[in-house]
Amino acid sequence: MSLRLTTDYRLLQHLSAFSLAWVAASFLFVYVLRPITVSQPEPGYHIGTLGKGEPAVRNLTYLSAALRGGETIVILGSSELDAAHSYRFIPNIFFPKHHLARVFTYGRAGFETLGMYGLLYSLRPHLNPGTRLVIMLSPAWFRSTDLGPGSFNVNFNDNVLLQLYWGDDPRSVFHDYLIAHQFDFGSLTPTQEMYLDDPDSMLDWYLPGFIVRTVNARAYSQREKLNLHLAKLAQPASKEHYDAGNGKDLPWDEYEKSAREHELARMKANDLWVRNSYYKLYTHLHLYKNRQYFPSKMNPEPEMDGFRLLIQLLRRSKIKALFVMQPLNPRLYDDLQAFDPVNARIASLCQEYGMAYMDMYTMPYEEGVLRDGQHPGELGWEKVDREISGFFNL
Repeated sequence: MSLRLTTDYRLLQHLSAFSLAWVAASFLFVYVLRPITVSQPEPGYHIGTLGKGEPAVRNLTYLSAALRGGETIVILGSSELDAAHSYRFIPNIFFPKHHLARVFTYGRAGFETLGMYGLLYSLRPHLNPGTRLVIMLSPAWFRSTDLGPGSFNVNFNDNVLLQLYWGDDPRSVFHDYLIAHQFDFGSLTPTQEMYLDDPDSMLDWYLPGFIVRTVNARAYSQREKLNLHLAKLAQPASKEHYDAGNGKDLPWDEYEKSAREHELARMKANDLWVRNSYYKLYTHLHLYKNRQYFPSKMNPEPEMDGFRLLIQLLRRSKIKALFVMQPLNPRLYDDLQAFDPVNARIASLCQEYGMAYMDMYTMPYEEGVLRDGQHPGELGWEKVDREISGFFNL
């Protein structure tokens, strides 16, 4: 005897079809969203920008694992990290060498607080109270403007932007950013164009395309993650431990002496407390004619807005991060006091939100801390290393 599906059973048919479609869609989303953890390939790993395609997937995978695991120290910064493999005391070299911790450094010139906020928000599910995070700050960021379009493009690919679009806060933030900067871009991608619409609702004509692109991007990411995972399984497990040292037992005074001697040996040909190579550039370009670092009408507010968004995100994620404000060379500039009110606001916000603040800007300046006008030399990095070691009780 067969059951005939007449009009009496149409409701049952529709419900069955809907349930089947819902289950199939759920399995698809579970597949594209399931976490695949792959540890970074080197104990001290540095990337300048997120990149595109496969490199971007790998970098996001390494970064998310570093943030989630609570063992790797993640350091976000700007141009001071451009030479991440050139210094003995830069953290991604120093800490793994002494088996204190794995270190992941991210950043190059142009990557500032709004970029850090967007990147970390896209990885928000991986942020937790155990995340070890250090944020390098520079006075240079607060004297000009916010994130430039070039830096935006190399740090915010469609994968990141699609993830940010799910959240009301970042969708509104980057709507405002792209509205303000849309004519600075050569052209906008379809994903970037989504942000030009009403940020208060996702229910617009972009929604179908957004869903398709999201599923496609995440499926592509999962394929790359799986390939990384399988390749990792084929490699022998590392027998080295990067949390076996004790930072309190290290000869920090000897390190400081060595770092100082290293820098001073490269500053013998001038009295500006900069490396000789920079001094030659300084005189060749006649930079000594302008001893004003900050513009007369400095507007720090765009960067302060990005900083506030960043610190609020960390507070909501229950992360206590270490912020490091780098100094400027007083032998080169006469107007450093112009930054004092901005620095005081930053210190106050760190205290309000429960963040640690290493204020190198107001510390008595020492020869060798910077290699030029604003970038840390060996002595500067040694001092930062010591602060990081104490902060994380390494």
